[in-house]
Amino acid sequence: MTAFILTLLVAATTTGADLLNRMAERYSQASGFQWTLQSEVYSSVFEETETTPVEFAFNSPDTFYFKSEHEEVIGIADTVWIMSKRHKQIQKKISTAYIMPSDLIIGWSDRYSR
Repeated sequence: MTAFILTLLVAATTTGADLLNRMAERYSQASGFQWTLQSEVYSSVFEETETTPVEFAFNSPDTFYFKSEHEEVIGIADTVWIMSKRHKQIQKKISTAYIMPSDLIIGWSDRYSR
């Protein structure tokens, strides 16, 4: 999930910045939003592409959900639960200084240096 958001930030060229500004404006007024996308990762070592559907849900003020074939992540305020399907375990993490993924999308330009 974080890699996806960072990819959005890194891709903020002039055209990318315009797109991110439109997204931020559109979603800043929403009480929540959901995305479904497809992740494609190419391995030059094995010369194959792995395609995985990914779902995101962000709800104000402080909850989010991420789901892929390999893991599910649920965050509420300063607590994040990560369930790894591959390793059959759940991790609980608590952070004193947390930021919501939706904050990164809506306020992306506050953290972006050209």
